[in-house]
Amino acid sequence: MAATGSFLSDAIDGQYISRVIFDYAKRIGREKDREALLAIIADMGRDLVGAERCTIWLLDSSTNQLVTRLAQGTETIRIDVGQGYAGRCVATGEIAMSNTVAEERGLANMVDARTGYHTFSVLAVPMRNSAGEIMGAFQALNKAGGFNASDADLLGLAAAYSASTLETQSLQMRAEEARRLEHEMQIAREVQQRLLPADRLAPVDGVEFAASCQPAAEVGGDYYDYLPLTDGCLTVLLGDISGKGIAAALMMASVQASLHSLVLQSAQEPHDIITRLNGIVYESSTRTRYSTLFFAHYDPGSGKMKTVNAGHSTPLLFRENGTVERLEADGPPVGLLSGLKFSQKEYTLTTGDTLVCYSDGISECHNEQGEIWPEEDFERALLDARGLPLERLVASVMDAAARFAGPAAQHDDMTIICLRAAERT
Repeated sequence: MAATGSFLSDAIDGQYISRVIFDYAKRIGREKDREALLAIIADMGRDLVGAERCTIWLLDSSTNQLVTRLAQGTETIRIDVGQGYAGRCVATGEIAMSNTVAEERGLANMVDARTGYHTFSVLAVPMRNSAGEIMGAFQALNKAGGFNASDADLLGLAAAYSASTLETQSLQMRAEEARRLEHEMQIAREVQQRLLPADRLAPVDGVEFAASCQPAAEVGGDYYDYLPLTDGCLTVLLGDISGKGIAAALMMASVQASLHSLVLQSAQEPHDIITRLNGIVYESSTRTRYSTLFFAHYDPGSGKMKTVNAGHSTPLLFRENGTVERLEADGPPVGLLSGLKFSQKEYTLTTGDTLVCYSDGISECHNEQGEIWPEEDFERALLDARGLPLERLVASVMDAAARFAGPAAQHDDMTIICLRAAERT
């Protein structure tokens, strides 16, 4: 009879355990919020072992502490690994159990003093991920009659199930975040490409122009523009927005729209235009958003070219007579500081003189060893290509950068624009 009674008791216990797990599994499968999921898992452990309360402590490896939140919206509680029953459980990887907590002095009493809860028995089992690494502890508190080895087995089952659930959710969240970021990057790429003037390079008498922009896998903020003016002049510019992704693309659109308005609706000098642009960008963006910018206004009739270099990579002016001039920066990036007044420089171009402006994605491209393209090698590539037709010059420099980088992933946008003074018709 005793054996039969034990069999019935075990069967009833098995049915109860199955029902608890089945009921909670449905709720756990539907829950997407991590904090709410932790609360449901804790309740499952509580019901399995018949405890008053269960707590999940998760390991924060950056601080070597365990972290928990006793209820949604409450502040977090932290303990060092090795402290208390949960901390000891994580430190040793073994079960920690006591039915005489009230007689002991330790962390349980300290937490009770903080929360107002009274602990008299405790059971903590380690939680391990699929690689067998400890990710935290599942802790049950206060069971009438105290905890035993069977409770440890049940809580271990709950801990294994919970660890798997949390790991799966974490992987799903990472996958969703990756999909969201990829979607954002795709939007940014489309914005960036639509802003480039590839389909609107109207010819300007006395000017040859060519450009190439090769975005990186993670969209940065390179952009260039080509604006023929009604008086026969031409404005060209090359910029590099700080940051990446859709925020950089939106700022790029804002900068371009502001520049178009300032250039097309006023007859101001370039330094005045960039000074006004700086104020607009500074007032409308955060301090981490700014743009390097090279701006040039060219009059083919007089050969006069006025430039402003706001923190951009140094453009090179290749003279037909063989000399090279470096167009150094006149000021900091646009939008970085308020109240700035930019200065400008003036050059006179003759037929055959060629302006080459580029982004640091070209001049500072990396190879597989992490080495940056040496400046002298970069300028040699430009010098070797200087006499080529502009389309071939651009392609030659991009090819040289690709040869140096080899199979290394492109780390930044690569953009180059070239303007050459030509015979007027």
